[in-house]
Amino acid sequence: MLPLNNQPHSVVPGTSPSPTESPKTSAAAQTKSHAGFSQAPLHPQMQREILSFLQSMTPPPNLKAMRDQVPADEWKSLEGVATLELNAMLNTPMGKEMSHALQTKFDGSTFDALTWGIVGLTSQMGDSIPDRDNYSIKGFDWGAGDSSAANTFKHLKAFLVKQEQTTPEMAGAVAFLQLLKFSPASLLRDIPDYVDMSSLEWEKVSDKVDSLMLEHPLKPLGMTYSNVLNLLDPTRVEKRMNEF
Repeated sequence: MLPLNNQPHSVVPGTSPSPTESPKTSAAAQTKSHAGFSQAPLHPQMQREILSFLQSMTPPPNLKAMRDQVPADEWKSLEGVATLELNAMLNTPMGKEMSHALQTKFDGSTFDALTWGIVGLTSQMGDSIPDRDNYSIKGFDWGAGDSSAANTFKHLKAFLVKQEQTTPEMAGAVAFLQLLKFSPASLLRDIPDYVDMSSLEWEKVSDKVDSLMLEHPLKPLGMTYSNVLNLLDPTRVEKRMNEF
C-alpha cells in the first residue's frame, strides 16, 4: 500500500508551484550534485534515464495499459481515490513487472519496488516527451481563478480532462503523478484554505517538502501541512500549547 493519503476532503491539497503558466520545478527535481542519482530518482536526469529504459521494454509500460488490467468492479470500489487507483495499477502484472525492473536496473535495495513503480509512472509526466501516451502540464494556470494552494489538485484534474489528455476516471491518478513531479507540496494533506500560493509561508513549506524528497521520493506523502510547519519551527507545537 502506498504511504499516501492525499485526499483529505475530496480535494488533494497544494505544493511548490508558483501561480504562473510554468510550474516551479521542485528543488528535488532541480539540478543538484548528488553522489548517485538513485538517491534522487526524481532528479531530471534520472527521470530521463528511467523513461528511456521504460520505452525500451516490450511492451513499454504505461498508465493506460495498467488501468486496462484492473477489473472494472475493483476499479469502481476505489471510489476515485488517486492513491488507491495507483496502488491497484502498480499491482497489475504490468505494474509489478515495471516496478521490479526499475528496482533491479537502477537501485537494488535503497527503495522498494513500489516506490520505483511510482517513480516510473512519474517519469512519464512531462512537457517535452514526444510519445503522446504521456501527459503534459504545459499551459496549466496554477492559480486557476484563485490563489488557494488547497485547490491545485482539483484544478489540475479539470484541466487535464478539458484538454482531453485523460479521461475523468483517470484524471485523479494523472494529476497526482504530475504534482508529485512538479509540485509535491500540493499533495500535502489538510492544506488550509487561507494558504496563498504566492505567500512566503507557502514558499518555505514547498522548499521543505523538496528537501524531504531528497531523502526519499515519497517521504512527504501522507504528511499534513501542519506536520511540515512543525518541521520548519520545532517550537511551534509548544507555542500553540501555551496559547491554551
